[in-house]
Formats: sequence, structure tokens, C-alpha cells
Amino acid sequence: MKVKLIRSVLIAGVHKDSGLSLDVDNDLARTLIGSGKAVIETEKPKAKPKAKPKAKPTVDNDKDNGT
Repeated sequence: MKVKLIRSVLIAGVHKDSGLSLDVDNDLARTLIGSGKAVIETEKPKAKPKAKPKAKPTVDNDKDNGT
């Protein structure tokens, strides 16, 4: 199960920092989540590409400028 650590922990004698995402077996994942040291890692939805801003029409300055 993929989990994200929210606190630093020792796993199998190896120090793991908070913020790290790793794949562990279900039993260890339940233990970490139950003790408040990890949360289930969810995949972030891909961001939609931003629409390009529409170009504003430009008006050329006329010499008589309508006056």
C-alpha cells in the first residue's frame, strides 16, 4: 500500500523522513496510519491546461481620431 509519512519514523531499522511517499505492506501501513504517522497516498488529479488568454483587439490611432 502506498503511504505518505507525516512524521519521521524508523522502518526496519532505517530512518525515514516525514513527507516521504513509500510502498509498504498492508499491515505496516495500517500500523503507521493508526499511530498517526502516515496517511494513504492518493494520486493527484492532473491539472487541466490553462486556456490561453484571448488577445484583445487593438485599435490603430487614426490621424483624424474621429474629431
